[in-house]
Amino acid sequence: MPGPLEGISVLEFTEVISGPLAGMILSDYGASVIKIEPPWGDSWRYMYKISESESRPFMAYNRGKRNMTLNLKHPEAGQIIQKLAKDSDVVIVNASPNVADSLGIGYEQLANINPRIIYCENTAYGSYAGDGYVSGYDLVIQAVCGLIGTESRIDDSGRPEQIWSTPLIDTTSGLNLVASICAALYYREKTGLGQKIETNLLSCAIQLMGMRLVEVESLDKSRNLEFVEDVTNLRKAKLSHKEIRDFYESRQDVAPGNIYYRTFLTSDGALAVACLNDPLRKKLLQVLNLEDIRFEVDYNPKAKRSIEFGDRLIELAESKFNSKNTEEWLCMLFANNIPAGPIRFKEELFSDAKLVENGFLIDVKHKDQGKIRMTGALARFSKSKNELKYQLGALGEHTEEILQEYGFTKSQCTEFRDNGVIV
Repeated sequence: MPGPLEGISVLEFTEVISGPLAGMILSDYGASVIKIEPPWGDSWRYMYKISESESRPFMAYNRGKRNMTLNLKHPEAGQIIQKLAKDSDVVIVNASPNVADSLGIGYEQLANINPRIIYCENTAYGSYAGDGYVSGYDLVIQAVCGLIGTESRIDDSGRPEQIWSTPLIDTTSGLNLVASICAALYYREKTGLGQKIETNLLSCAIQLMGMRLVEVESLDKSRNLEFVEDVTNLRKAKLSHKEIRDFYESRQDVAPGNIYYRTFLTSDGALAVACLNDPLRKKLLQVLNLEDIRFEVDYNPKAKRSIEFGDRLIELAESKFNSKNTEEWLCMLFANNIPAGPIRFKEELFSDAKLVENGFLIDVKHKDQGKIRMTGALARFSKSKNELKYQLGALGEHTEEILQEYGFTKSQCTEFRDNGVIV
């Protein structure tokens, strides 16, 4: 059965992660997605490549698309764009500001061809761009949005560390693209009108920081202004990042004795526990056979007794968890309906048969590499069940097939190739 976006055609002029992820999810939901790359291909194809023009990082975000090449700087590319845009529903572009216009794929240019088109432009900074803030990747946005500084992870040399395990902001941005495009398609269904959507990495990063930003006003305004001024002066005084970070940490209000939302070492590994309401916290205390004075009526979090007790409570909880192995603790926690889970490595996740059985991980056949295991669809639909398109296209694999579908003859395709319009 086709997915909910069957009949929607998408042109994807994107590379690396955000745009390609959005295109892949739209394909998972039933859309027909054409990935259009320059003759040399998406730069992500060459990140730890396993063949002449493919890499596993590229495969992770480009399942289910047809692939064509097109030299947008060539004068003859315009006639191809005209035909593709005329019959397309959605265009996704990720580039620095004004680049799309210079290549003939800007919103006004394509909307003149097809007024119903949904055009989504994803940049690094959006309207914040300027003064050097023009292009950017996940790491740079992690820095600018406050994520790295607030997370306060530093290595032995005092250097702030990025979040390595996943491209957090790029991934969030890709999900935002999908949501925005679906909203615009619904609006077009009601009104018949296409439109331009502007998204950017920075706004997604700020959304991720939402709770932390709201917390800033838990301190009085004058104290916040003093902090910003103090940090500025510390930087002018050329203090190290570690010294500034230590100053930052000293100004934060930290709840003493957090044993309810954190990780613990066990006798054979580690686990995570998440108790975000009092009934769950009390259950955890029962499992650990501990008491917490915070449940006393006259509890004062700033009292010396409370701070000392908080430190002691952490020590007691850590000692308890270290007395049994992970499986034993999970059995006890699960029996009491306490949210918990083991700390796993990606290799353990990869080998989890239950994830495969339930479609969270899928096996895709690659023409050269054989079976490739990757992530499955994000959602399941009870009526419009999505059947994933498992192909992983090579660079330009479907170029002539697509051009002929859009009315170009085989001889024209040969001429385009000879002239360097396609490869």
